[in-house]
Amino acid sequence: MGAEVASDSNALLGMEGLSDSTVDNVFTNNSPYAMDITLDAAPYEDERKIRWDINDPVTDSDNDNNPVTFSLSAGASADVAVKGDDKVTFDGTALLKDGEATVGRIEVTRTINVPVINNLELSGSVSSAGNSGKLTFTLENTGDVDVELRKIGIIETTTTAEYVSGGGSLFNANDGTEYVTDWIPIDNNTSDSTQREMTPKPVLDHQSDGDTDPMSITFEFNKFRDPDSRPANVDMRGEDVKIELTVKNLEDGSIVGAPVDLCNGRCNF
Repeated sequence: MGAEVASDSNALLGMEGLSDSTVDNVFTNNSPYAMDITLDAAPYEDERKIRWDINDPVTDSDNDNNPVTFSLSAGASADVAVKGDDKVTFDGTALLKDGEATVGRIEVTRTINVPVINNLELSGSVSSAGNSGKLTFTLENTGDVDVELRKIGIIETTTTAEYVSGGGSLFNANDGTEYVTDWIPIDNNTSDSTQREMTPKPVLDHQSDGDTDPMSITFEFNKFRDPDSRPANVDMRGEDVKIELTVKNLEDGSIVGAPVDLCNGRCNF
């Protein structure tokens, strides 16, 4: 059976609502066979920002990483939501199954307009950097939802630094609140094992509406270090840092990754 690629509800893989952020996205199996569906935004998006929410007749799966796979029996439908930027482009593949045998394959590329309530975005800027290894930076909530900062990791820098540590690693630059006591490794495979818990967990409001939570906070890394150099503290003037935060969307409770570039030079990562 050949692939049928269309976006209307009568296609073998029916898709409705993708261009309208005010309605649910509904995927329907209009074939006489079972269908295994995979959605993958990685070729087009920063997949660390992507989370899928699949509500199908068998499972109710929230906060799935990219890519996501789910199954539909003949005639069944699923609501498909995605959290990311205001538009998320994805490749969709559907395998038509007759028992264990694959009898057809559907491939499609589509874009989902994400509801404003799902838009989560942080921007970062370097405030100051010195030869002592310190780097001061500001994080601002430029998205559409309030967020709680839960963890932080460092993916890479333009220096030889291997970690951040100086008797406390991350502070509020204005009031001295210590968020991370432990050292923070610099690891381009940033994961839960290399991210560090932030305690307390600061909240960034998405608008200046009189709430007690700010839209931005200025932080200080103390200090970037290279144990093989003398002195061990790394000069951060003119250097760039790529970080990744684990943040909680306070609107829907989802937890996602939020990579942020802190550019004090050309940001040529």
